[in-house]
Amino acid sequence: MSHADVRASSTESLPDLSAVSAKVRVSRILSGAIFFSVLGLIVITAIPYGTVDAWWKAFFVCAVFVLAILWIIESYLSERLFDNAWPLVLPVAALALFSFLQTVSFQAGAPPAGISLSTWKAISVDPYQTRFFVLQLLALVLAGVFISRYANTERRVMALVNVVICIAVASAIFGVLRQTTQTDVGFGLPLIKPEQGFAQFVNRNHFAY
Repeated sequence: MSHADVRASSTESLPDLSAVSAKVRVSRILSGAIFFSVLGLIVITAIPYGTVDAWWKAFFVCAVFVLAILWIIESYLSERLFDNAWPLVLPVAALALFSFLQTVSFQAGAPPAGISLSTWKAISVDPYQTRFFVLQLLALVLAGVFISRYANTERRVMALVNVVICIAVASAIFGVLRQTTQTDVGFGLPLIKPEQGFAQFVNRNHFAY
């Protein structure tokens, strides 16, 4: 092969290398954005009553599913999806599918007298709430996948550990202040009542957990 052929071959490979490096850069940006977004989500979802309100649960689910779109794009660019998270994904996915099947109405029931709508015949007594449980379960397992997938450096693992410790310490301090000084309804959060729950949690056992 002549020198001219070698130069031509090298020139032809440059665009491919450029495309690969661009994919790597975009993948790294998305990786960091997803990871630190999950950390932020952990912080803000711990604040309002320990995330027991339906609207805040819905916010968490929607935020995780938005991050899931970025995760799919990043996985396509990096050609990696779950990595070692399969043991986490499969059992919970099976549970979510089992729960969803309990909400499926395979046969319409006869409507009661005076009602024109057919009844929803499903195994679940409350199909709507069961489906909301499925969405929450999928959101939680996706958040776990994101942490497993993107907490892949010592710096990120330490960031995750520090966030969890800071939330625990801040909640404990807030709980002690509530326990010793609160005399009326509302203590930073309007629905917090004296002698009920601990810190920002409505149920004191949730704080312990």
